[in-house]
Amino acid sequence: MTFPLLVVIHETLVSAEDSILLHGDPNYYASYHSLIHRNGKITYLTPADCKAYAAAQSSFTDPFGEVQDVKGSVDDFAYHIVLETPPDGIETPKSDYHIGYTKEQYTSLAWLCSSVGVQRGRIVTHGEITNPKTLEPRCFNFDYFSEIYEVNKKTIRKSINLGILDYE
Repeated sequence: MTFPLLVVIHETLVSAEDSILLHGDPNYYASYHSLIHRNGKITYLTPADCKAYAAAQSSFTDPFGEVQDVKGSVDDFAYHIVLETPPDGIETPKSDYHIGYTKEQYTSLAWLCSSVGVQRGRIVTHGEITNPKTLEPRCFNFDYFSEIYEVNKKTIRKSINLGILDYE
């Protein structure tokens, strides 16, 4: 069974530079497709047509409340985007609060999601797909993101082809 593209949003818990270094470590347990820095810069980490390993054992409940049978993980059809954690979140990684993400991060995230052509109902946080539930990314403002995303969706045409993850 194939599924439409799912975008999963994560946070680094470390600086962007440290996250990039970890991503290159073969003993590190997670990988992402894109990293969005605090200033909005996007660093592509894993080619879009390759699988990133960021969701572990996971499932997805679609916008209609139906749990999708994904055979263990959404990684086979997910595009993983990680947001750089703000400095106060790095200092307190076990806390459920930090100052949040920058306008530039939300703008880049909305542009990237619009550019890959994903439907809004298929953009989720890591906390929404993991079992047991996690609080990641912390302090994510979905209402603010949705406002920017809706504007972008009207003006930005799909321009990034995700290869094997693509679903038109």
